[in-house]
Amino acid sequence: MTEPNLTVELARFGRRASFDVFTDQVIDTVKRSILDTFACLMAGVASDEWPYLERGLRLSTEGDAAVLGTRLRADRYISALANGTSAHMDSFDDYVVRAGGHAGVSVVPAAIAAAPPETSGKSFLAAVAVGYEVMTMLGDRLAKPAFERGHHATGTHGAVAAAAAAARVADLPPDQFAHALGMGVSQAAGLRVQFGSMAKPFQAGHAAMAGSLAAGLAGAGFTPASDPLGGVMGLIASIAGESERATLVGRLVESASRQPGEFLTESPPTTKLHASCGSTHSAVDCAIELREKLDGQALSDVERIDISLPTKALRSLVHHRPETGLEAKYSVEFAVASGLTFGDAGRGRFVDSLVADPQLRALTEVGFLHDDPDFQVIRETDKFGGALPARVIVALPGRVIQAEVIHPVGSAQRPLAWGQLVQKFRENADPVIGEAKSLAAVAAIERLEELSDISDELVRYLIPVEPIPESPRV
Repeated sequence: MTEPNLTVELARFGRRASFDVFTDQVIDTVKRSILDTFACLMAGVASDEWPYLERGLRLSTEGDAAVLGTRLRADRYISALANGTSAHMDSFDDYVVRAGGHAGVSVVPAAIAAAPPETSGKSFLAAVAVGYEVMTMLGDRLAKPAFERGHHATGTHGAVAAAAAAARVADLPPDQFAHALGMGVSQAAGLRVQFGSMAKPFQAGHAAMAGSLAAGLAGAGFTPASDPLGGVMGLIASIAGESERATLVGRLVESASRQPGEFLTESPPTTKLHASCGSTHSAVDCAIELREKLDGQALSDVERIDISLPTKALRSLVHHRPETGLEAKYSVEFAVASGLTFGDAGRGRFVDSLVADPQLRALTEVGFLHDDPDFQVIRETDKFGGALPARVIVALPGRVIQAEVIHPVGSAQRPLAWGQLVQKFRENADPVIGEAKSLAAVAAIERLEELSDISDELVRYLIPVEPIPESPRV
C-alpha cells in the first residue's frame, strides 16, 4: 500500500481554503487575531530590545517592503523577520493551546510579505486563516513530542504554517504550494531553552521569514524532496521518532481532509491581556482577584504565596527568581507579584527596574510554584476551550486567602470583547503611528473583506509620522 504524501495533502487543504469556504465566525476570529498581532507588533517596535534588532538587521529607508511601526524598509523576507520578531518581542500575542504555540506572529507577517500587488482583503483573510489552521493541525498531533524534545513550536510548526499562509496569499498552484510547505520544513527551527531571551521572539520572526521565503522560492521553481513533512527522515520523524511517524502521518492526513475553518471554530486563539507567557495568565487573574481580598492589608505582610499549575505549564516557567524583564515574562512568581501589586501584568511591568524593585522582589521570593496533576488532566481534556487551571494561595498573619481560575481572561471561554482588542491596539499603536492612523487601521480591519488592496487600504496606516496620504503604495 502506498503511503500518503502528507505535504501534498496539506497543500490540497490550503488550496481548498478560499475566503468563500470560511464561516462568518471564522472570519471574525481571524480579524481579531490580525488586530491583536498588529497591536503586539507596535508594542515590539517600542520595546527596549527593538534597537538591537534594527542595528543587527541593518535596516534602512530602502527596500521593497515596509518594516511596520517604523519608516524603515527592507527586502520582503527581512521585513517578515523584523515584523514577526517585533510582534513576539513582548510575549503579548495570541496563542492556540491546541497548537502548542503562537501562530499570528509568523503567519501574519509572512502573508504580508508574500502578498502580490493589489492583494484583496479576502485573500489576506483566507491566507491568515490557512496559517492558523495548519499551525493548529500540526500542533494537535505534534505539540506534545515537540515540547518534550525542547522544540519551540512557534518556530518549528510556525515555519510550515507561515509557508502555508504565504503560498495561499500568493495563490501558488498545487505543486508549488506543496513545494513551499517543503521549503518551510527545511527552515523549521526553535528551542525552548531560549525562553526569557531575545532569541525567543527571533524564532517567531525567523518562522515568518522562512514561510515567505519558502513561497518565494517555490514560486520561482525551487523544489524540495517529495514529502519533507511526512516522509522517512522528515519533520514528523525528527520530532516524534520513526516508530510513530506512520501513525501520525495518517492522523494528519485525516485532519487535512476536514473542512477548512473547523480548527479555528473548535479552537480559537487565546488573546492575551497580560504581557507574559500564557502559562502565567490564570495565576495572574487569581492574583488580581486576591488583591481585592487584601482589604487594605499591606503587601509587606504577605508571608508566602503558593501557586499551583498544570504539570506542563511548569516546564515553560523556568525563571523562578528573574533578574531581567525578559526573564520575568517566564516567571509566574513575578507575574503574580505584579498582579497583587498593580492589579495587572501589562507591558510596563516586565522591565528590569521593576524586577529589581525591593517590594516586587520580596513578593517574588516568597512565591513557590507547585505541580497539580489534576489541573493537567483538566488542561488536556479542555484544550479546545483554552483551559489553564491555576490556584493561588496567599498566607497573611492570621489568615489565608485564595482564588482559583480554570480559563484565563482572553480564552475561548472568556474572550476579550472587540472593544478591548481595539483598546489594546490603540494603547500600543497610538504612540507609534499616531491616533489618526491607528483609528484608520482599526476601521480597515473591521471591513477587511471589502478591501481591494491591503497595501493601499491597510498596511500604509501602520507606518508612522507621515500624514495619511490619499493613495501611495507601500
